[in-house]
Amino acid sequence: MGHNDRDDRKRRATERARAAMTDPTSPLHDRIHYPGGAWEHSHPDRMAANARMLGLSPAPVERGRVLELGCGAGGNIVPMAYGLPDARFLGIDIAARPIEAGRRLATGLGLANIELRRGDILDLPADLGEFDYIIAHGVYSWVPAPVRDALMSAFARHLAPGGIAYLNFNALPGGHFRNLVRDMMRFRLAVFDDPEAHGEDAVRFVRQVTGAQPEGTPYRRILEDELSRIERNPPGVLFHDDLVPAHQAFHFRAVVEHAARHGLRYLCEARPADVHPDRYPEPIRAALRRFGGGRIAREQCFDFLVGQMYRCPLFCREAATLTPIRDFDAMRDLRVASSVRPAIAPVDLTDGVTATFLTLDGADPRLDDSAAKAALMLLAERWPASVGVEPLLRDARRRTGRTGHPTPFERREFTEFLATNHAMGFVDLHTWEPPMATSPGPRPLASALARIEITRGTRVTSLRHRQVEIDDPIAAAALGLLDGARDVAALREALSRNPHVGPVEEHRIETVLAGLAHHGLLRG
Repeated sequence: MGHNDRDDRKRRATERARAAMTDPTSPLHDRIHYPGGAWEHSHPDRMAANARMLGLSPAPVERGRVLELGCGAGGNIVPMAYGLPDARFLGIDIAARPIEAGRRLATGLGLANIELRRGDILDLPADLGEFDYIIAHGVYSWVPAPVRDALMSAFARHLAPGGIAYLNFNALPGGHFRNLVRDMMRFRLAVFDDPEAHGEDAVRFVRQVTGAQPEGTPYRRILEDELSRIERNPPGVLFHDDLVPAHQAFHFRAVVEHAARHGLRYLCEARPADVHPDRYPEPIRAALRRFGGGRIAREQCFDFLVGQMYRCPLFCREAATLTPIRDFDAMRDLRVASSVRPAIAPVDLTDGVTATFLTLDGADPRLDDSAAKAALMLLAERWPASVGVEPLLRDARRRTGRTGHPTPFERREFTEFLATNHAMGFVDLHTWEPPMATSPGPRPLASALARIEITRGTRVTSLRHRQVEIDDPIAAAALGLLDGARDVAALREALSRNPHVGPVEEHRIETVLAGLAHHGLLRG
């Protein structure tokens, strides 16, 4: 074979492979598994709570109609259907194999309230119906422009009048850093016939470029941060998030304007703490105060100030009126949960004495109001369960020694405390409570979903719709056995027969069970 023939064959093979990468119906998208999972803030309950705080009245999540576009193997929507048996769920994805995997999971759980369907966002049926909650996670930044527009159009056509839509996308300006490394990797992969096998070559090339930079230089720090992100994820994430041809980051304002062209209004971030100025240093807050413009312009300015890389906005219909609530009666039927812990115990509940609390993400909220401090202590004791707003205020007052009914001032102060700390991510507001156990009980029963998931890997979904990593072999083995039929002694006997575990002391099992309850994996 001549030199020109070899070059021609290589060129044709490259073109075929790149065409397969571009075509979302290609078997490649079925072959490379995307390890999706539960995204806590896309849950209808979290969407509803955010909407309620802005004066809307979303449908009760217990009976809601939920659509997920781009549902993959159902890692997000199937746990929702498991937790909300009286709600109705429809998941749609263009790839056949993930849909089949999701159907098997739903069947294994005995779910009758969910349908997973193969379909194209560009060709959704006109009679799809209306939905109270629509989710599109991992779609907008990873599809071509016509699909993005069809996605917004689907929101507009199928969102119920009081419905809420969830979207996520890679944001600018931070997305420029991601694109920097993405460009390197795509340059390295001359032939894309098997990205799963060649992905490591692309990452190795980025490591080489990084290693060639002098220590401490800005360029090297950017590359190191992106490498760290990539290396934390399995190969399927590298392909779907970084190597797909249709990948684009967007300015927040551009996405909001795109939604507005389809009659949709920006509601808020699904994770309000991501864009709350008080989570950032004073120079950033001071700079933001100097900017004029309306809400959208200020949030775009905020993204420039913090180098925003990721956004997950919620949208409603344009006709909706947004009125942030700060009224106790309007919040009365909400529920509150928080995993924060006091930095130093016991906490001095005296008014005016500052107490510091710790969060999982390293923040350290400081409070000096007695009822607020007592409320956080009560929530820590009840975690992962939530407490109603009114009982929480009542019990917090009792803990501080107050008697009688709360004054209007106390109610206003408590409402402001909850609203502010929800916006900052220190407390979670809910409209619904899953059937969780806060302690193991004599015969612990784990979520059936978690018992299936632990047989497939180390990541499981809690009843709070959070992803939990189970990296302890004893905990993993115990979780699979928690069908409600065994007490601690029977668990110990069963675990002793497991060759990967061996003999385990009862106190060790009790510690493991308490940990599983803490993560919301046990049913009440």
